[in-house]
Amino acid sequence: MYALASQLIGLPILSLQNAETITRVTGLIMEIKSLEIVAFSCEPVRDIGKHPVLLLRDIRQVAIDCLLVNTAEDLVEADDIVRLAPLLKRGFNPKGLKVVTDHKRKVGTVEDFTVNLQTFHLQKIYVRQSMVRSWVGASLIIDRSQILEVSEREFTVRDVTIKVRDRASVLAPKPVPKR
Repeated sequence: MYALASQLIGLPILSLQNAETITRVTGLIMEIKSLEIVAFSCEPVRDIGKHPVLLLRDIRQVAIDCLLVNTAEDLVEADDIVRLAPLLKRGFNPKGLKVVTDHKRKVGTVEDFTVNLQTFHLQKIYVRQSMVRSWVGASLIIDRSQILEVSEREFTVRDVTIKVRDRASVLAPKPVPKR
């Protein structure tokens, strides 16, 4: 099952213990190298602290309209998890990053992205093209398999245009083989 990242923001986090809303998702904490969500940032909760996070291992179930956890104790303060410190400091968010091809041709900027809810990996990026290109075609959808490199400023994707050296050889009919 897939979901847009923009749909995950604002999802309520419900406790199975008392069937109440604990907090809401405010952001995604992602690993830039693997393009994997490792935790969710949440709205502040009185007993937990100023910056609570929900680790993926603590999610019991992902529903269409909420995330289910066992108890409110599954939320932890971000400062308490040492391995999240570099990710929080970097603050990687794919939205708004430039998208260029491996030939350095500018494609556009990331408008949204799809997340695989079983693996929590980024699956596809939705690219908003420049004003001129958007008249010609709709927004682009680029699959994870076409992403070559990711930096803090841009995605580098495989260029799909093919340069033809000899146009006449492409347009000329091919001879029919004799039997």
